[in-house]
Amino acid sequence: MSQKSVEFFVRCVPPKTTFQQKKVFCDKRTGRVMFVKKKGLAEAEQDFMSLLISHVPVEPFKAAVRLSVIFVYPFRKTDSQKTRNRLLVPMTVKPDFDNLSKTLCDTMTKLQFWTDDSLVADGRVRKFWGERSGIHIRVEEIAGADAFTGIDGETLELLGVSGLLGGLT
Repeated sequence: MSQKSVEFFVRCVPPKTTFQQKKVFCDKRTGRVMFVKKKGLAEAEQDFMSLLISHVPVEPFKAAVRLSVIFVYPFRKTDSQKTRNRLLVPMTVKPDFDNLSKTLCDTMTKLQFWTDDSLVADGRVRKFWGERSGIHIRVEEIAGADAFTGIDGETLELLGVSGLLGGLT
């Protein structure tokens, strides 16, 4: 039987290199497009591996999961004390959250958090500047009405499923 959830916080400075930093070139002889990992991407993947390996579940998830990730990068030297007093400040510079999630999910798949990252049916990635840098990760299995957690009633109505929820367990 698989675990229902895994949650942990890794204190670190999260890697900033992402999947987008692959080198792309075209082989002139064959016409094939080739992707090569740049050194920084391979290092970022290795960083993620070493940060996450001690948190791999005993059994990989085999059903739909919800993934919640919060990246907290250390405040910059230029951030004022007023900014630092806010504890967490939304990060609006690179790396992009979707590129961060790609690199992280690929690494979590290699480590066997789940059998395939296509099982991530619900995901949320947030990134902040903060005093306590690190990565918070929560993976939880979802089934039935749990799949709708966090979706407001109006949206469920627009999706045409609000009347059906009473029958799900």
